Amino acid sequence: MLEQVVTSASQVNHLISETASASQEQSLGIEQANKTINKMDKMNQENTRLVQDTIKVSTLMN
Repeated sequence: MLEQVVTSASQVNHLISETASASQEQSLGIEQANKTINKMDKMNQENTRLVQDTIKVSTLMN
């Protein structure tokens, strides 16, 4: 009986450890995705600025 409790506790401990590891990996993946999205947003803002500048120059040339 006591041996079963110890075995079960060990299995629970192992599952908790695996869950913690998976959660950490997921967190790192989300962090990397967030960084990528921020870079894309900055590029989009820069492209918008460049288009606006192009429109201004085009308007002045006409």
